[in-house]
Amino acid sequence: MTTSRRRRSWRAAAAVLAIAAFLSGAIVWNASYAAFTGHTDNTGNVWTTGTVSLTNDQSGSAVFTPALVRPDGAASTLAPPASGPFVASDVAAGGSACIKVTYTGTLPANVRLRASLTETGADGGLGQFLLFDVDTGTGPAAGTDVGCAGFTSDGYRYGSASNTNVFLDGMPSTYALGLGGWNGATQNTTRWYRLSWLLPVGTANAAQLEQVTATFTWEAQNV
Repeated sequence: MTTSRRRRSWRAAAAVLAIAAFLSGAIVWNASYAAFTGHTDNTGNVWTTGTVSLTNDQSGSAVFTPALVRPDGAASTLAPPASGPFVASDVAAGGSACIKVTYTGTLPANVRLRASLTETGADGGLGQFLLFDVDTGTGPAAGTDVGCAGFTSDGYRYGSASNTNVFLDGMPSTYALGLGGWNGATQNTTRWYRLSWLLPVGTANAAQLEQVTATFTWEAQNV
């Protein structure tokens, strides 16, 4: 065998040994890191939001639609009784309506009343002339009572029982300033509201041909 062939054979043998050593190391490494495993689970985690919602027993129906409104013949003070409806000397001069509001949400919430007014007329609308009250209380356990026959007041949220200077156009228009008194409402609880108005005797002639349209909104926000 020539020297050149011996060198080639030696080199081939060295290469085979190197490959064998590498594979051997790889096999040992894999064996060393093929560990046994185990695990335990915590399953079924679910997040579900609660709700905030309200209904009222006169939804979709206007409770005030007097035609040809005119000043009362004698009364200058809006003075609703402790129980029952406010009755002016003329149905076109004043009156009241009762609305039952029910909180139906699953989250506890604070409920407030606000109003959106649309005023028309040369003098800026009729809201500035209408004395207006809002009080809360109790009413029939079931059914409606828009005429307030079964209503008993437990306090005023706007105006007073002897109101001479609080008018419809001063009603708050935002939740932040809304009429409160119903905090922490829970599901299926109710509150009765009596809304009363009067165009008092002696109202200025500027009130003629004036108009106001009102939307009353009860809004709840969770606490």
